[in-house]
Amino acid sequence: MQIQLSNLRVNYSDYAEDDNPPILHYKDSLVSPDYPLYKTFKQLTEKEQELGLLDDYRKVNRLLGWLDCLKENNLILEGHELKSKPST
Repeated sequence: MQIQLSNLRVNYSDYAEDDNPPILHYKDSLVSPDYPLYKTFKQLTEKEQELGLLDDYRKVNRLLGWLDCLKENNLILEGHELKSKPST
């Protein structure tokens, strides 16, 4: 949802049918430190930054680009934890 404050116009976006929906990174910046998952979100953001995964934000802000980035870095995301992809 997007609200234009100048005229109070509201725009809605529905990504349910989108094959390449936006990805929400930096979740820790959207919640207060007393939120139950804050520490989990913060650790994920720090790890993503440490590994340089968010350096090309235009690429990783959508699902397909994010999945490509994880693949290129031999990583998988399980819940809110980055792990090395097992060798096949």
